[in-house]
Amino acid sequence: MILGDVPETLRRSTEAAAEAIDVARAGVWFYDEERTKNVCADLFERGPSTHAAGVELMAPQFPAYFAALRTERTIAADDAYLMANFVALSKEMARHNA
Repeated sequence: MILGDVPETLRRSTEAAAEAIDVARAGVWFYDEERTKNVCADLFERGPSTHAAGVELMAPQFPAYFAALRTERTIAADDAYLMANFVALSKEMARHNA
């Protein structure tokens, strides 16, 4: 952690991850205690070099996504817009630009 600064550590981590694996966006998301929602702690977009945070995804709105989170260690989504289980999630993420 960078001098105890969690937000700065997350910003630097998402930037490094996006560069290292050559992707347009990288983010860190956390469940709430009940696992009823995911909250974006940091989302880095390489193109404009911007960070965002605070988007919340509610489990009832995205049942396929939350089911995958419960059963998979990693969700590989080369193009989430084309994955049938993630159509609703993709639309929501685009709406929030997240």
